[in-house]
Amino acid sequence: MAYRLRRKGFEMFGLPGFTVLVMTVIPLFWIIYTAGFYFMTRDWANADEED
Repeated sequence: MAYRLRRKGFEMFGLPGFTVLVMTVIPLFWIIYTAGFYFMTRDWANADEED
């Protein structure tokens, strides 16, 4: 007799919790990274004119 042990955990839309976590953290990181890059580099055109 082989029993399959099923761990109880978080599920959303039928997906395991780790998958949901990965699918939310990576896009959030990318949005924050892109916004940070935009705000840090938005004055590059003005910096070229000052030189």
